[in-house]
Amino acid sequence: CGNNESGDIKYNINATINNANITTLYGGGNNANDNITTNLTINNSHFNEIYGGGRAADVDNVIISIKDSVVDSNIYGGGYEGHVSGNVSLSIESGTFNKNIYGGGYAGTVGSTNVSIIDNGIILINGNVFGGGEGQKATVKTTTDVIIDLDLNLSATETKFTSDTISGKSEVNVTILD
Repeated sequence: CGNNESGDIKYNINATINNANITTLYGGGNNANDNITTNLTINNSHFNEIYGGGRAADVDNVIISIKDSVVDSNIYGGGYEGHVSGNVSLSIESGTFNKNIYGGGYAGTVGSTNVSIIDNGIILINGNVFGGGEGQKATVKTTTDVIIDLDLNLSATETKFTSDTISGKSEVNVTILD
């Protein structure tokens, strides 16, 4: 969605993706820093991987909303080796997620993360939920908030949300509602 290579974007990106089949989605640029907010609304689509930020490119803020979609690999609120100077807000309401969900990026820094998984349909997560990012270089500078509101109908022994499953690199606030 963002800029490619050495370009310069100074406006926000607002993209709505409906009924799409996309291998990898980057909200930010490719090797080009964008001083922007990326706002991605995803409905009834199929992806291999999603990055809210850029590929080796920085953005200011990221907002992602996902409904009725399938993601075969990981979801990253941040970028791939790109940084988010402000906040990442990742909201999931329904769909099938076959690997992990990260509020942060892959090997990138984000200011703060807010991961919200709210059951407004059927949600199937075949992986873990992390408030932070993946990799040794993945950091969250300030606060990580994870809110999970699912109709679990599970006993305490069946519930598998642990500090290892829901984690961040800074101050971590986890709220699980049932």
